[in-house]
Amino acid sequence: MFRVVVAMSILLVLTGCFTLPILQFGEPSVYSNGIRILTPDEVMYAYESRVDKPMAYTSFAYYLSKEYRRSRNEFRRHDILGQIIPVVDARLDEAASRKEYVLRFERDIGEYHFRTGAFHTGFARVGYLHYTANYGIYFVNGKEWDMFSMPEDRARDIIRRGTRTVQWEARVRVTSVGRDKLSYGPLSFLANNRKVVNVAIKDLKVYW
Repeated sequence: MFRVVVAMSILLVLTGCFTLPILQFGEPSVYSNGIRILTPDEVMYAYESRVDKPMAYTSFAYYLSKEYRRSRNEFRRHDILGQIIPVVDARLDEAASRKEYVLRFERDIGEYHFRTGAFHTGFARVGYLHYTANYGIYFVNGKEWDMFSMPEDRARDIIRRGTRTVQWEARVRVTSVGRDKLSYGPLSFLANNRKVVNVAIKDLKVYW
């Protein structure tokens, strides 16, 4: 199996076997250069740290602790909440000052455009990611990253393998947060009642 890394600077690199690490929920993951991987809990903290009134501590506890969600003992829930509050405060403070993240996700590539010698990413058409039940991510500059170049012979070889599903890795900068009242194209129904973290793509790679 080969890894094809395509940067938007039209850099094409072939290496050996490669598997993206599985994202772990819970403790923050750190990218090699110190940039946090945007995991589901990081999306939550990124959003809640940028609004005037974050959700209640009990909501954080319900989200973060299986025992808190399942316990019928109010004293145990009270004790768990007391342990979670300082953790949440520290994570909110950290997230408020953090601007850049690394985002990894699966998504199909579009068809090859023979005139320009490039694949469509689809970010111009659909820039919204249904990330969790309560949170989403929107690429504010998706149109700028709608295509990436590749020689035709290499593109033919990749498509011949029979899959268009690839792993994307984007370095993004948080620009703002908001609710779901924006239009996200054909997936707009997924954005209903979700909290949205708006991000600008700064660098983009794709892994086969």
